Amino acid sequence: MQRIKLVICLLSLSFSLPSPFSISSAAAGIESTKEQEPDLRADFHPASSQNEKTLEYILDQASKHYDPASRYDYTNTSLTNGLLDAINDAQNYAIAHNCKGDETLGTVCGLKYNPVTCAANIPPIYYFRTENSDEYSATLFTSLDPEGKNASRYRMVYTDHEWKIDRITCANSDSFNEL
Repeated sequence: MQRIKLVICLLSLSFSLPSPFSISSAAAGIESTKEQEPDLRADFHPASSQNEKTLEYILDQASKHYDPASRYDYTNTSLTNGLLDAINDAQNYAIAHNCKGDETLGTVCGLKYNPVTCAANIPPIYYFRTENSDEYSATLFTSLDPEGKNASRYRMVYTDHEWKIDRITCANSDSFNEL
């Protein structure tokens, strides 16, 4: 009878002791039924894959050629025609809405950020995470933060013997060329 009381006493203590001494559900053979959601901020790093390096180059070029007070030339060959049309439509809408269609050089009437980089300033460095990739398409996230905070999403397609950006979803929720 004494043994049984001692075992019960020890078992009840094991569940109330601080975490280094407690029994985890995995150690006890109990499987969690709650499915873990992937951490979108995991694995952000400097560009390493070919797709990430290509996107980094396109974003770098787009940063160098953007001035919000002047009309940006969106005929960039690194963007698909559908994306170019979507960016131009958004720019024209912003000009009509913000300045009643009167675009005066030196004023910011259109988009107040670069729609390709999703940033108002030239970022010092991008961090990347590839969501998926195959020989004809890739979905990547970029962030200015190594932890992936405020990440923007890019869909790239391989067309005309080169990789091009086809769809952009900025961290501020603006998107271009969504289905």
